[in-house]
Amino acid sequence: MAVQDGEIVRVVVRFKRTGSGDIVNRYYWQYSGVGDSDQDIQTNVVLKVNEMYDNFYGQLWSGLDPFDIKADVVDWLDGKETTVRTVFVTSWTMTNAPSGGTDSMPPMDAAIINYRTLRPQTFGRKYIGGFLESVQNGGDLTSAFVTQLEAFVVDHLVDIITTNGTMNPGVLGKTFNVIDHFWPFLEGVVSSLVGTQRRRRANRGA
Repeated sequence: MAVQDGEIVRVVVRFKRTGSGDIVNRYYWQYSGVGDSDQDIQTNVVLKVNEMYDNFYGQLWSGLDPFDIKADVVDWLDGKETTVRTVFVTSWTMTNAPSGGTDSMPPMDAAIINYRTLRPQTFGRKYIGGFLESVQNGGDLTSAFVTQLEAFVVDHLVDIITTNGTMNPGVLGKTFNVIDHFWPFLEGVVSSLVGTQRRRRANRGA
């Protein structure tokens, strides 16, 4: 099958964390083009994900196991995010595996990135967990780690180039009186403070 013009692709990346469950992040891209095969989408999405995470692999706890990447075409139907079909599921081999030490921060602690769109009420937020104690001091992230996270944001905001089109990063948001529920990201801002991610309902969170 193929991803078609205007379709929204949700990408879920998952680490297995030794002894304490998973670390999961969701990303959304909207495809523009004349159509690309699922395999082409997989190849280019995996390249993009690895490019993003390669910015700070050395600050991730070595007990993290990059496990899998799953992509689905999704839409906002009947007031909720709905999976249209699965594009791919693949094991995740990072270009550079997590290579930090063993002094991991607690599972609920995370670096926070806030993404802005043209609609003030619609924004994206990413919680990046699994980093080392050494990249924070008294609840403040070190300037070196903030710089690495900012490089992650720069890579994230650059469109994915496929064989026949592009994929623009953004967020699928609940909006009223509009047809298009996808909002492209304009910028991302890294918080200098260590954040805390609570357990969420299904289909909620980063």
